[in-house]
Amino acid sequence: MTYAKKKLTGMGAGTPDLMDTQAKCMEETCNLWVPRYNQLGMLSQAIPKPGLAEKKEKQFMEHMEHTVTCVEEAFTYFLENRPDKTRPFVIFGHSQGSIMMTRAIKDHLAGTEHQKYFIAAYLAGGYLPKDLLPMEGDLHECTGPLDSNCIISWDTRIEGVWKPEDGQTGAMALWPHSLYRLLHHKYCEEETAKDPDSKPRVQINPLTWNETAGVDPEVGYLGAKKYNSDEPDMPPDGEWAAAVKSSSHTLWMPKTDPWQTEPGPAYSSGNMHPADVTTWFYNIKQNVAARCAAFEAPAAESEPNAE
Repeated sequence: MTYAKKKLTGMGAGTPDLMDTQAKCMEETCNLWVPRYNQLGMLSQAIPKPGLAEKKEKQFMEHMEHTVTCVEEAFTYFLENRPDKTRPFVIFGHSQGSIMMTRAIKDHLAGTEHQKYFIAAYLAGGYLPKDLLPMEGDLHECTGPLDSNCIISWDTRIEGVWKPEDGQTGAMALWPHSLYRLLHHKYCEEETAKDPDSKPRVQINPLTWNETAGVDPEVGYLGAKKYNSDEPDMPPDGEWAAAVKSSSHTLWMPKTDPWQTEPGPAYSSGNMHPADVTTWFYNIKQNVAARCAAFEAPAAESEPNAE
């Protein structure tokens, strides 16, 4: 990711400015802390795979540790230096940022005093293995729209177009479980199966905030974000949202043409990873506000009535 002219973007991001099309979904509810870090190159993430030679594994782990250390240092700085350490907080990430945040959360948040003020982590496009949860302190997979102390993750693809087994082929092949295995100090046995037969991952539906298919009727689908616009792209009716469903590896959705004007550069292959946030932007925005309000409600209710 590069920073130029006050915009955050990068190759394959699917948008000219990630501050506008991603982080902005939090700004009405949260004060934003948006640190930059030294990322791994996109192709470097594809290095971990079953049977990786010891020399290559060592080289990769050295580079990965440099990256995750940057993320951990930024996160621990936030935890220790935020002005009000009792103010509740939300974590938000996408893609590599989501992946790296899982270790920062596991090693520096789970089971600490800071966890008392942690609401939720929205880790979009994170390929998060289910067997990493729960973490210490019962930090768990999200169960609903007002749940707290939880992690939320999803990987959006177009049903009938995306072929899961193709994710481990070609120059951009990614073996998520091999990557997580190294990131988390070889916490599990080596995983060799290709998707969709590999071990399951967290797939939360942003329309229900659990693994239930369809949409919360009280909220509905609120639209996709367009760059430099606050007018959401909307499907013509409710059929599109009703068809959204999660599987053990993927959040499946129908095609969005012609109503979604910026579906990302990989749309034709059914890969909505670059649009993992923009597609659900306004539902994320609504849920952050609702989830934060629900988290703070018990404390407000326990206060004596004002005279």
